[in-house]
Amino acid sequence: MHKDHHALPKSVKINWGLRHDVLRIIYIGRILPILSYGAPIWIERMKRKHNATKIKRVQRLINIKKARTYRTTSHEALCLLTGLTPILIELRSQARIYYNTTGNTQIGLYDAPILYSK
Repeated sequence: MHKDHHALPKSVKINWGLRHDVLRIIYIGRILPILSYGAPIWIERMKRKHNATKIKRVQRLINIKKARTYRTTSHEALCLLTGLTPILIELRSQARIYYNTTGNTQIGLYDAPILYSK
């Protein structure tokens, strides 16, 4: 992740560089899986502002490059401009899918034992 984060600004410039669709593919195929690894386990920690800010910062950087806007543009506006789901909503969605497919109904209760009758 560290190398990808520093290589991206070099390849994305105002007048030349990667196109919007290529940046979306990089985000969805490379960055989002790294950010969402283990999300069902730690998603409840995102309620703390400090933790949420750290993870939103990564999405914000890719959104600024994709939308080619100023750094002062808000995170929510960048998500609207780029068409990407805000990272916290995406992580909650992935955690909910995990819990629904494993039979657990509560977020935060992971790998709970399931009765054999079910």
